[in-house]
Amino acid sequence: MKTKFTIALAATASILAGAAFFAGTVSEQPAAAPSAVRHHRPDRKAASAPEDVESVNLSNWQSRFDSLLQESASREDAVRGLMTELDAVYGKWVNAQIASLAELPPIDRYDRLNEIEISVREGAAAVLELLGVEGSRHVAVLAGALEAVSAEIQYAEAAPDHESRVGLLRLDQERQTRIEQVLAITDEPAKTQALGELDAWYDSGLCRIFAAAEMN
Repeated sequence: MKTKFTIALAATASILAGAAFFAGTVSEQPAAAPSAVRHHRPDRKAASAPEDVESVNLSNWQSRFDSLLQESASREDAVRGLMTELDAVYGKWVNAQIASLAELPPIDRYDRLNEIEISVREGAAAVLELLGVEGSRHVAVLAGALEAVSAEIQYAEAAPDHESRVGLLRLDQERQTRIEQVLAITDEPAKTQALGELDAWYDSGLCRIFAAAEMN
C-alpha cells in the first residue's frame, strides 16, 4: 500500500514538470497544480518534485487567484474561474496519462488509473486548501478531469477507446436521471410507456457511441 501511494505522489509531482508546457508564462496562465507531497510525504526520494518547483507552482496559483478576485464580480465567481482553470490543466495531464496506457490490456490499467485519480484529488485539494477555498474536497472539484478517469475505470472492458468510454459514462448517468423521473410517475400505464421509451432511447445512444467508435 505504501509503495502504491508513493507512486501516486510521484505521478502528481509529474504535473509540475508539465506546468511550463501548459501554462506558457506565469503572467498568462498559472502553472499546474502542486503535488500532494506537502500533505503526504511517506517517501521523500520517490516524491521527486523539488521544493523550489513546488513553491513556484503555488505562487503561480496564488497570483492567478488574486487576479481572478480583482477581475470578478464576487469571490464566488473567482472561485468558479479558478476551478475551471484547475480542471483544464489537470484535464490535459490526465488525458496524456490515459493516452500512455492505451496499448495496455484493461487489467493492467486499473492500478495506474487509481493512482492518477489520487494524484488529481490530492493535488487539487492542496492548491484549494492553501488558497483558503472552502469545499476543496467536494466531489465536484475538477469534474472534467475526474470524469475521464472514472470512464476509464468503469468502462475499460466495455468500449474500445477513451471517447466511447466517456460516452458510456455520460449515457448511463443520464439514464439514471431519467429512470428516477420515470419511477416518480404514479400512473402505471404511463410509467410502463415511459420505461419502454427510455429503453429505446438508451439503445439508440449505445448504437451511436459504438458506431462512432468503429469509424475512428
